[in-house]
Amino acid sequence: MNCVKCNKTAIGCILKADKLWAVCQDHQGNNPIRPLTPEANAGKPTKERKNMNNFEKLNTIDVNQYAKRKGRFTYLSWAHAVQDLLRVFPSATWDVHLFDGPQGQQPYMQNESGCYVKVTVTVDGVERTQIHPVLNHQNKPIPKPNAFQVNTSIQRCLTKAISLHGLGLYIYAGEDLPQGE
Repeated sequence: MNCVKCNKTAIGCILKADKLWAVCQDHQGNNPIRPLTPEANAGKPTKERKNMNNFEKLNTIDVNQYAKRKGRFTYLSWAHAVQDLLRVFPSATWDVHLFDGPQGQQPYMQNESGCYVKVTVTVDGVERTQIHPVLNHQNKPIPKPNAFQVNTSIQRCLTKAISLHGLGLYIYAGEDLPQGE
């Protein structure tokens, strides 16, 4: 594959305007480089992945193609996180925790600082739990959330709990590429 700017041999791809562009070393700039062949990182078992622990297997998957920016934050869609998790670990499970509320069990807890949801993801017997606040589109706490806002926070919490197992964790660290790259 050749660089889109000069026709030299490309070393990787950069994301610009939601499209991947093949670039050479000279035209990389400060942009993070992605692998030229996304299928190599699609979570399929490879010889190298067979010798890795579960965290390493998930941590080397490049999910940048699914990452989206919203304001100043980057996030990974819950559907893509679940898809890649189950591609590598089809028996992975997750639980949305329930809390006592005024009318019985509810999927969020509320205190003086706001509302929170809690999700645990289990991969090969290893549990990772994440607590996430119920936030509005400006990442501000919502004191009295509706069902849609609670559900949105549960999906964000699920994605972050999956990342604790390695998938897309680098997104939350502010890095641009997974460790295996």
